[in-house]
Amino acid sequence: MLKMRGLNKTYRTFLLAVALLLILCYDLVAQGCVSTSTYPWLWPSHRNWFIAPPNLWNGQVINMATGVQTSVGTSGPPAVQQYEGTSCASDDSGNLLFFTNGRRLYKGTGASVTNPYSGLLEGNEGGSTGFNGSAVQGVLTVRHPLNPTKYYIFTTDDANGGATLGFNYFVFNPSGTNVAPTGANRLGSYRVCEGIAATKHANGVDIWITCLESGSGKINSYLLTCAGLTTAPVVSTIGPVVSGQQERGGIAFSVDGTRFATGFSTVVNAYVFDNSTGLMSDRHTITGASPSDAPYDIIFSPDGSKIYYTQQNGNLMYINISGWPSAATMISSRTSSGVATLFNSIEFAADGFGEFAREFQIGRTCFTPHQVGVI
Repeated sequence: MLKMRGLNKTYRTFLLAVALLLILCYDLVAQGCVSTSTYPWLWPSHRNWFIAPPNLWNGQVINMATGVQTSVGTSGPPAVQQYEGTSCASDDSGNLLFFTNGRRLYKGTGASVTNPYSGLLEGNEGGSTGFNGSAVQGVLTVRHPLNPTKYYIFTTDDANGGATLGFNYFVFNPSGTNVAPTGANRLGSYRVCEGIAATKHANGVDIWITCLESGSGKINSYLLTCAGLTTAPVVSTIGPVVSGQQERGGIAFSVDGTRFATGFSTVVNAYVFDNSTGLMSDRHTITGASPSDAPYDIIFSPDGSKIYYTQQNGNLMYINISGWPSAATMISSRTSSGVATLFNSIEFAADGFGEFAREFQIGRTCFTPHQVGVI
């Protein structure tokens, strides 16, 4: 997680993307723990977010722990731009390594920014957004904690894309150099929706990377181990069947990795996730009231008791799933926060606040992670 015109909507490292879920764990050989929190957004490796306008020359990397903004790019090439899903990779101490708009990978700051790789494949509306990706949570960076030298970048199709690029992954070292297996590595032959998310395996070390296949209802989960990516997915056939413009939306895991949610078309679905096997079960469908209720980006509250989603043209909504009630009870609990949204990404930041992203700006919302009745 909207056509978020010109803003990092995937802090799922991003902005888990997004959209900004960047899973960067800590080396076991480290001399000390940089964080003891179970909340990924409090880890130093998640501090830096990348945003930029879609049609100018430079953007910003923002340290969400300190609020310090660092300019990236200058008035000449390479242009540092962004349209929707982006991702930003940092080391375990919070030092910026590289960042991406889903099509290009950049490193450096200010006028020293370079573009060492331009072959990423986040959907770009059939070329109409150029070298900017155009998917809600269209790019995700993941690093296995036992392999600190390899960063995996995953990309998705986009709803306006036309041509199917599929679900691809790329591997980079900390310097931003593409390493083996080099180039784009496509997973399967299917078209994929705009959502992508990751969570830890039950063993606390390996990582699940999950996407929704377009047109089939298949939720595909791939396991990243210290030996590399397992390219045969665990398939759960209980996802929503969406295609075309309905591919726009997002997916998310709860912090503890036991719940999963999708938000596409006018429907939010909640699932139980077995983080040992990678299988989804016990689907609860929460249907929206009208097309204007269409979800854009989606997250869980820190304690896993609520699902939050931004509407493509509406409000920040939340659903109470505490105690895992019936679907009917979940539907009746749907509540508007009163915060207006328009193709906005939503993610938690290192400063402890919920943040919206749109149009080359980050706006603090009216809630904190512990506000009673909201988060």
